[in-house]
Amino acid sequence: MSAFNQPSKRTAQFIKPNMDLKQKVGYGGISSDVLNKAQDVIDSRTDDYVSMATPHLTAFNEAIRLAGAEVKSQDSELYLMSLLDPAMQLKGHGGMFGYPSISMLAGRLVQFLEVVETLNVDVLDVCSSYYTAMNALIVSRVSSVGDEQTQSLYEALNNACNRYFEKHQPAAD
Repeated sequence: MSAFNQPSKRTAQFIKPNMDLKQKVGYGGISSDVLNKAQDVIDSRTDDYVSMATPHLTAFNEAIRLAGAEVKSQDSELYLMSLLDPAMQLKGHGGMFGYPSISMLAGRLVQFLEVVETLNVDVLDVCSSYYTAMNALIVSRVSSVGDEQTQSLYEALNNACNRYFEKHQPAAD
């Protein structure tokens, strides 16, 4: 079982790259000086996260809108994937750029979308709730996962996902 005690519907495909380039370049590593400079750049860019996250959040909202227009479509998988992509971007960038609050919410959203059977109005309602919550955190520049506001949002959204699965239980064979 995966998230929300549901079987996985979508799984990541792991591709093992060939090592041709590594064989040409050789072995070695990156000096600690270069790594420290790169880390300093990442650490100093946390204020830029809002401008970086906004296009992904906008893309997520647009995917919700487009999926809503096609909720009865036979190709719900395509629309689910269009929701997953910006959610994964928000999850990854949030943690890297000092917004673990967004990573936490977007991570749970990704888990939800990975186990949803098909697209329906209730899925879009849950996604809209995640959009509203993440937008509020970004606009308010709430980055901490430990504050009461973020924890309340996480619990409310998690409960919404659980209610979705209670309502949409697969038919028993």
